[in-house]
Amino acid sequence: MANTIEQYAKLHAALVQEKKDLEGRLSDIDKALAGKLTPAKKKAANKKRTTGKKRKKMSAATIKKMKAAAKKRWAAKKKKSK
Repeated sequence: MANTIEQYAKLHAALVQEKKDLEGRLSDIDKALAGKLTPAKKKAANKKRTTGKKRKKMSAATIKKMKAAAKKRWAAKKKKSK
């Protein structure tokens, strides 16, 4: 019989804790519906990684030179494979 009472006490404690958790969730839902709760922030994984330094923009001429060099490299590589 003592075992049954212990089981009842454990179950009662678990149910009381679950009730507290649910009441907390319900109060959050009520606040959200009333417009008082601020939305949760998105996780940091969605943010861009920054190092603190600003990135320099390349001029159109520099980009054009880089494209030409890349084409030249690919042409040489393609010529070697033939």
